[in-house]
Amino acid sequence: GIGVLGLLIGPPLLDAWVNDLDGVDQIVFGVLLLGVTAILALFFKAMRRPILHLFEGNVLPRQVASWAIRRQQRAMASTGQIVQAPGELETDASLDRWRSMLDQAVPVRSEHLKPTRFGNMMANLEDHTSAIHGMDYFLWWPRLAPLLPEAMQDIATSEFANMTGLLNLSLVWATIGVAGAAVLGLIGSHWGTAAAVLVGGLLLSWVSYRAAIREGSEAGRYRHAAFDLYRHEILKQMALEIPEDTATERALWKQLTAEMVKQVFSVPGVDAAPNGSAPAAKGRTH
Repeated sequence: GIGVLGLLIGPPLLDAWVNDLDGVDQIVFGVLLLGVTAILALFFKAMRRPILHLFEGNVLPRQVASWAIRRQQRAMASTGQIVQAPGELETDASLDRWRSMLDQAVPVRSEHLKPTRFGNMMANLEDHTSAIHGMDYFLWWPRLAPLLPEAMQDIATSEFANMTGLLNLSLVWATIGVAGAAVLGLIGSHWGTAAAVLVGGLLLSWVSYRAAIREGSEAGRYRHAAFDLYRHEILKQMALEIPEDTATERALWKQLTAEMVKQVFSVPGVDAAPNGSAPAAKGRTH
């Protein structure tokens, strides 16, 4: 931002202004910059979830999202990343494709395709726990995370923090590029410099975004490993026996998921009939 301001008013003028500041003024100016940076850091931390939804493409208009999903399908087909059908995990060929999808961080099922590569990487994170263990990622991860050993918690948290930090940086570069170009072009009439700032900001934003995808893929590997190694800790905390085989365990997780998701609300003013059947409701069902 200071660089854009310097280009707008002229580097010599900005340099002269900085040199005219005495020691106290420079300290105050530096503290002000640190304060603004800290406030922005808190803002980005608080806006983590909306920023994730933004890069996943969940806020795109329906027509734009449909076009972007078709584009993602063509990109996957061109690179041999074939999305397999549900339940196709038995043959060697499908297992190879499954490993490739985990490595490339693309969703397993076509209905889970998102408009962006980052969204598909996040969908892959959800698909792994569902396809392998029958667990819903967003439901069970908050219950698994506190039970992880400290080393695994640190790794999973730091990798995810790296990803969100790079997404924030991508958003910052894009904002500086667009806003800086608008200020330099519309206010200062420096159209050549405005074009350079726009291109440079968007390029750095794209580089940060691609780096965030790679960091997110690496974070997904560790979260996959957390489910693979420590999911039974949840059953121990719930005082449930650990199933002896995979099929029984998958059925158990699906049953527990359904029980936790299902919400049963009583109807006000209605008592159960003696024979176990409920009479006609007088109240309103929520």
